[in-house]
Amino acid sequence: MYLRCLGGLSIETEDAFISGPVGQRHRLALLALLAIAAPQGISRDKLMAYLWPERGQASARNLLNQSVHHVRRALRPDAVISEGIELRLDPEILPSDVWDFEEALEAGDWSRAQEIYGGPFLDGFHLPGAGAFHRWLDAQQLLIGEQYRDCLERLAGQAQADGDGQTSVRWWKLRLVEEPLNSRVAAALVLAMAESENLPGAIEVARRHEAFLREELGISPPDTFRQAIRQVRERPLGVGEGQHLDSGSAKASGRTADSPPSLQPPRSEQTEMPPALSPGEARATEIGPSTSLSPQARDSLEPSGTSSGLWSVPGGRRRGVAATLAMFASVAAFLYLSMGGPFSGGEGLDGGLGADGGWEAETPSVIVLPFENLGPAEHSYRALGLSDELTHRLAGRAGLRVIGHTRAMEYDESDLQDGRVSQELGVDYALIGTVRWAQDRPGPPRVQVSPGLVRTSDGVQIWDAYYERAPEELYRIQEEVVDQVMRHLLPSSAPP
Repeated sequence: MYLRCLGGLSIETEDAFISGPVGQRHRLALLALLAIAAPQGISRDKLMAYLWPERGQASARNLLNQSVHHVRRALRPDAVISEGIELRLDPEILPSDVWDFEEALEAGDWSRAQEIYGGPFLDGFHLPGAGAFHRWLDAQQLLIGEQYRDCLERLAGQAQADGDGQTSVRWWKLRLVEEPLNSRVAAALVLAMAESENLPGAIEVARRHEAFLREELGISPPDTFRQAIRQVRERPLGVGEGQHLDSGSAKASGRTADSPPSLQPPRSEQTEMPPALSPGEARATEIGPSTSLSPQARDSLEPSGTSSGLWSVPGGRRRGVAATLAMFASVAAFLYLSMGGPFSGGEGLDGGLGADGGWEAETPSVIVLPFENLGPAEHSYRALGLSDELTHRLAGRAGLRVIGHTRAMEYDESDLQDGRVSQELGVDYALIGTVRWAQDRPGPPRVQVSPGLVRTSDGVQIWDAYYERAPEELYRIQEEVVDQVMRHLLPSSAPP
């Protein structure tokens, strides 16, 4: 058996996922808490505060005892060890990917750590009414995410030192997907592609990154990015793939033919752009190596406009909500690459703006609650990605106020029934739904989506539907769902 926490939360065997009582959400969350606390363990009082904060002490203690009983029954009696007031998970009985990941990092085995990492810690996992648990989860996602991003940068540097430019480019691409608004990383990718003799690709990445920053944040790239682009512009031209720099070219570039190129862009000690994927980067690598470049093309590498200090934050780890934002930025980048184009619009910097940048008092408001995953636990990230994409698409339509996805993750469908969504957010409608990737039957895989639009004031469902199509048609389902929401909320502005 194996506890998988990176990219989801589940207990696996060689050929199946363990379900039953031990697969209940609170019991899986208990195992995740024990896994992170190992080998020291964690106190019973702290576990009760994380998992059942709204229960009395007697009730929470009883629920904890039941959970430990079911875990021991499903695994082994000594899987969870009781030591006074603390509980500890035995890693020999239930190993975990978080332990393997940490061991690989401690050993400096960056390749193994990258292979083990399956996604953000407990990606898509939600425990209703457990605020302390989710604050703990945010902190763990931030810490483990930073460890993974550091791992990718070390792999890129390792490949560079080995003279393997293409592999270095690949690692920088993966690194950029993790923080698609990080200009420092985008600059490193541009330089790595230029050193690999793919100057047209580097140009495309630079252009797209600047456009992406303007579209998402309304700012120009920082000085660190612009300095890196200047390095690329000053490279000697006419060097093709497989060719070596001659002495003249080496002098022009400021290094000798024997010295390894530096792929690291200038890094400001004072500020660092917050997390940026260039939307066209995936296509840029298809252009191929360059043997010559016109001065006009070379000049196009220089981003237009001036740099801005807006949104620059002190270097170091970002805390709290920033961890969640970084996670959703990664999901957004993945969706961008998989669907072949940019999102239409965005959530807005205030977490609730429509495409017109504001709203009147009578503007209808909508929130996309996290869609429920009806399939295996490892598909939870897909349900999360679908909810995120629907939020972005709705935000791109004029005339709606759309609650940001980060805020929506604090609620679920049960919060509609007790009026919490309406009372705390003042939102008029909620888009809810379920999703399942059906791959357990003969024939090609199918995706099943059941969306519904609910009026939050009285809980009345004013629209619902059922879609079952091939997975590659998911983007069509998303567009149809958004069109239906627009027809019901803004009939005059809905598409024909």
